[in-house]
Amino acid sequence: MSRCLTAIKGLFFIPLTLCCIALFILQSIYFGLLHSENSGNTESTRYDVTHLPLPQIVICNKIPYNKAGLSSVNSNLNQAYILQYLQQWLDPSYSQMPGFEPLSMAQVQQAENVLQGTFSAGNRVQRLQTIMNQCQDVINSCSFAGNVLSSFECCQFIRPYVGTLNGFCWTFDNEMMVQNQLDLTRGLTITFQVSRNSFFDENGGMTTHPGIEIYFVNNTLSGDRIATELTDPIILADKEGVRARIHQQFTSDLRRYACGQSPKVATETDKHAQRRENSLAACLITTTLANCGCTPLFASFLNLDPRFAQFMQQVNQSTACTVSTFDSCARQFMNYATPQFWEGTVVPHTNKDFVEAIERCRHESHVPCQRIEYPSSRDVYRLPSEYQSSTDYVSRLTVVYDSFTVTNYSYVRNPNLYLLLSYIGYNAALWFTIGHIIWTVVTTPCDWICGRVTKYEMRKRTQVSPISSTAISPPTPPARHGQLPPIVIPPPPVEAVDHPSNDPNSVPEADADKPTTPPPPPPA
Repeated sequence: MSRCLTAIKGLFFIPLTLCCIALFILQSIYFGLLHSENSGNTESTRYDVTHLPLPQIVICNKIPYNKAGLSSVNSNLNQAYILQYLQQWLDPSYSQMPGFEPLSMAQVQQAENVLQGTFSAGNRVQRLQTIMNQCQDVINSCSFAGNVLSSFECCQFIRPYVGTLNGFCWTFDNEMMVQNQLDLTRGLTITFQVSRNSFFDENGGMTTHPGIEIYFVNNTLSGDRIATELTDPIILADKEGVRARIHQQFTSDLRRYACGQSPKVATETDKHAQRRENSLAACLITTTLANCGCTPLFASFLNLDPRFAQFMQQVNQSTACTVSTFDSCARQFMNYATPQFWEGTVVPHTNKDFVEAIERCRHESHVPCQRIEYPSSRDVYRLPSEYQSSTDYVSRLTVVYDSFTVTNYSYVRNPNLYLLLSYIGYNAALWFTIGHIIWTVVTTPCDWICGRVTKYEMRKRTQVSPISSTAISPPTPPARHGQLPPIVIPPPPVEAVDHPSNDPNSVPEADADKPTTPPPPPPA
């Protein structure tokens, strides 16, 4: 009975164990798939500080050149259709502005021939710098915390000729300009003034200045990231001023394991990569050169670390992409250097070589983990009357912190790694407990019933029947086939009492054990 019960338990234990293991694996796979997806939760934290440095201000003049500079390089450049093509060539975003009217194919071809002959690979950078506006031709004055600085003093903080996907820009950066909580009303003010003669075209070309775009970036941002991460511009229109009330905001993508589990680790990861690892923008520019046969024009004006000297030499010796080549080939590569394309599926899927090129750059380069942004509330106002009568382009920008509360936004996996391991542990405990409960519920009644039967049989076997009083010897066990009967040893003989004997032929008891010699035979 017990052997049969043990076999039944074994047959039940094996499928129960396999079933619990299978359910544990299936449920764990579900949590693993949730963890592996890019989707997740957004966590936000806020903390207060006592002071903050003003961000780096990127100034993008939508007419970066001046007519005098163009004439000094090539007098044929001062034609309306060539100026429009030059605008598209210098600023890849120009063709995406509202109201843009493309040139005819003949005009495009003629403009390309003129510009390619004027700005060849050997002297492209020097000649482009010649046609650009100088700092004091654009910045009239500036002030910080009530201290007014002249145009010359303001330009000491300007880095000119910064190539970006939004055109040729300048950066204004002074780490000493720090705003504290005691002065929330006064920040940095810059007044811009561009002479009408530097852009006005009497032949029906440019008659109105399109304005200046302003971007705020972190002071430590590298040149390649400035070139590709400019978003949400402030547009300074003619005769208008904008007061931008900003606050600092960190956005960290912690869904990637390389970025760590906290915004602080993400910051350190980006700093380390900026000094040691390859640049995503540089990799995509190299890929553009290999696939399109040219490099984007802005790549010649990237402000990169000296370790990219060989890369910059390669860029300056290559051919700059024309407007048509950039739009048809180079733009689709450079789009993946912008923040909205850092992650996600590469499209179009049908172009296998293109997908492999983008994925290779993502793998070989560091994709930034964190962005430091400066969202702003903007107050637009008209400039005083003394500026309204001027024919020049005049505008003003004021930057001030309206809050010293820093916001941290973190995109995290749901569940994160810690919760994933916790769920797997809870899952293992759950199915172990369920299996143990089922095993106990099934086997306990069987053990109870079988235990009672076993006790009854044991009790029955141990009962002794009464012995008959007439039995004088134990019963002889039955003889088995081929087995001799048991040997019965007789009891020892009773010793006899020694009595003297009168028989002369008797032998003494001491000599009884000695062998007797038979009598000799009678004589013949």
